[in-house]
Amino acid sequence: KGELLNSQPFLDIEWRMGNTRKVLQTQLSGEYNFENILAAICVGTFFGVDPAGIERAIASYVPDNSRSQVIHKSGNMILLDAYNANPTSMEAALKNFNALAQPHKLVFLGDMAELGTESQAEHRRILEIIRAGNYELVVLVGPEFGSAMKESDGVHFADAETAAAWVQTKNFRNKTILIKGSRAARMEIILEALK
Repeated sequence: KGELLNSQPFLDIEWRMGNTRKVLQTQLSGEYNFENILAAICVGTFFGVDPAGIERAIASYVPDNSRSQVIHKSGNMILLDAYNANPTSMEAALKNFNALAQPHKLVFLGDMAELGTESQAEHRRILEIIRAGNYELVVLVGPEFGSAMKESDGVHFADAETAAAWVQTKNFRNKTILIKGSRAARMEIILEALK
């Protein structure tokens, strides 16, 4: 059993198993990772890893594969989650980002791939979630967002390369930035463009 104690910006949890009770500080962002942490604890327990070993392994894990990464660059705090995107993960990332007690939020979202006939409806639904948030700037990348958005929804670019070239002309400092999109959108290029 577990309880989420903090998610700003990293998750702190308390977990209990039998007589074992531990508080664990992680280097993972996003409340959506809470269940993943509990699953990792269960797997470790199943394979006979002692609670201290489980705790060390989870506390020392730092994402480095464009999944829930927190990167500090040029005075900006960047949440990079550009390995994959689907409607559920996009919604979770936006809700988590909106809940962060950080000022000056910028959102860079790339298209969600492989949604078939539901693609336009799902991109429109994500835009509704964005409209409910409070962001200084929204940048949308890809043809799906392009055809789903309204003019007031933000800045749009056809691809990540064009968006990155635009970002290079800006001087974003002291911002909190979410970068998310499907692998095909190549949103990590935006990270590289931030000076």
